[in-house]
Amino acid sequence: MTRRAPYPALTGAEPCRQHDEPDLWFSDQAADRATARRLCHGCPTRVACLAYALDHPAATEHGIWAGTSRGGREKLRAEFRRANQISKEQQT
Repeated sequence: MTRRAPYPALTGAEPCRQHDEPDLWFSDQAADRATARRLCHGCPTRVACLAYALDHPAATEHGIWAGTSRGGREKLRAEFRRANQISKEQQT
């Protein structure tokens, strides 16, 4: 069984919860997405958010999660798959 990261425990201190415009994280505008990414960098739950986003691609298909775009998360998942494959090959 594969373990999946749980949804992050939110405290209300997260920028996505405090910002006047929470839609920034799901905007079609490049400037809005850049602002969301910048705000995520100081977030206290960024690591947990990224783990959740990487483990739950269907639930996090849209928007900025932990400062990453959909494409960025897809690249990270591919890197993890490659690293896992290399690790398995080295064990045999």
